[in-house]
Amino acid sequence: MLGGIDGLLSKISTPIDGDDFTAQRRTLLIGLLHRRGAFKDEKKKRCGPLLLLLLLLLLLLLLDDACRRVQNVRVNEEKSSLRGDCLAIKREMATTTTRPEEEEEERQNEGENDTIKIGAKTSVIINACAEEEEDAFSSSSVTLLLGKNKAEARETIERWRGTANGGKGGPTSGKSFQNGEIMYENYADLGFSVEFLRESVDCVHLYNETKTDFVPFRGGGGGGKMPSLPFGIDFEEDTAKDVVGKLGEPTSKGGTGVQIFIVYEMLGIKISFNALDWENAGASIHSMAVWKASD
Repeated sequence: MLGGIDGLLSKISTPIDGDDFTAQRRTLLIGLLHRRGAFKDEKKKRCGPLLLLLLLLLLLLLLDDACRRVQNVRVNEEKSSLRGDCLAIKREMATTTTRPEEEEEERQNEGENDTIKIGAKTSVIINACAEEEEDAFSSSSVTLLLGKNKAEARETIERWRGTANGGKGGPTSGKSFQNGEIMYENYADLGFSVEFLRESVDCVHLYNETKTDFVPFRGGGGGGKMPSLPFGIDFEEDTAKDVVGKLGEPTSKGGTGVQIFIVYEMLGIKISFNALDWENAGASIHSMAVWKASD
């Protein structure tokens, strides 16, 4: 039995380079087996060492197989990554690279298109400037008039009215006070009047529901573009309650028994209502005065 085990160990541990290392290792293994009592009886002589060697061999084979599988997986992953990178580079080159004749045709077309592009760009700029100028009148508030001199104010109003280019415009009436220092130009057909102080617009008075010749301020005729009321005030919809809800508590109020009004000094507006007292929260707007707000 001992000879058979020695033969098996000799076959498993055959030296590769011809030295005595394998023989020494075999002797050491046999000695260890003897010290651990592997050959005390006949059963251990037959089974113990052989099972031990078989288990060791099986373990080594499993470890080697696992290592190879892990290595193969890593190699395949690296190959797949390289293939993906190569395909991406090829696609990029295909999309960015043009044929020589196509490049030549593009260069020829560039010269022809430059003139068209410059002309189109110039036209766009001119149209944009014109639209911007029109928007300054159509989307502005009546506060645009404040601070303008008489000529500038009249030009702006005629643009709003739509009679700036030779149409019949101008104020419908006018009055002056204090030797001409204060003057009013009325535009009854548009629903407002302009107050000048020393030839400069100091205040704009806008009318809604009045018993005068002024139409309610809504917008201009003749294709003009009238401005909006400031701070989102709506003459047709807002009541006294609505105005306070939008603007908050006023700086001051008054007019009980005559015609109630509220003043917002920081905003530069005064709004009068068609009511004699403050019990009527649903009173409509009578008129509105706008001036330059105090700092």
